[in-house]
Amino acid sequence: MILQKLYNEIQCDKLELDVQLSNDWIEPQNGDSCGSYIGLGESGRAVEAEAIFEEMNDNGLKPRTRAYNALLKGYVKAGSLKDAEFIVSETERSGISPDEHTYSLLIDAYGNAGRWERARIVLKEMEASNVMLNSYVFSRILANYPDKGEWQKSFQVLREMKNSGVRPDRHFYNVMIDTFGNFDCLDHAMATFDRMMSEGIHPDTVTWNTLIGCHCKAGRHDRAHELFE
Repeated sequence: MILQKLYNEIQCDKLELDVQLSNDWIEPQNGDSCGSYIGLGESGRAVEAEAIFEEMNDNGLKPRTRAYNALLKGYVKAGSLKDAEFIVSETERSGISPDEHTYSLLIDAYGNAGRWERARIVLKEMEASNVMLNSYVFSRILANYPDKGEWQKSFQVLREMKNSGVRPDRHFYNVMIDTFGNFDCLDHAMATFDRMMSEGIHPDTVTWNTLIGCHCKAGRHDRAHELFE
């Protein structure tokens, strides 16, 4: 049976199984099957995850939002925008409400496909669906500006975020600093760090590593060494 075969394969590959899978499906009957399904989605093996998804559906198990999200993540990792969009539509068609994680994954799917403006529209869809915007969702928008010169849009994202009543958190500022560093905008990276500190948000290891990397990339090895100490 495909379900057992895939589960055994996951066990051999030591893919992480989720310990809270009983909440992903209504009336779950096979925790190992759920674990296999989540593990495949997390590793980007979307086609195999969908096979388990369909088999569990056929067995009378009704997926909840988190189960759909696992399948959605598989397609996002696989770079299949069309399938990702279909999963979100299927979620809604089944009467299941997408959550903030669903929309975050959808933003990543559009970003990976280079459809930046469509990714921004997802924010409006979240508001229309009464799903609360948060700093992480805005950080995904911010992370999806790879082209040279697009770093200026970081300020626009920050402004829209604050206009929406969402306060930046450490993760958002780390992404913002990294964005400036990738475009050799060291002054903006440091200004962002100062803003973060002034708002009472303390840096973590990611913050320091990102700042050190920015200075090294800009040839400021002396300053990078000072930050390291």
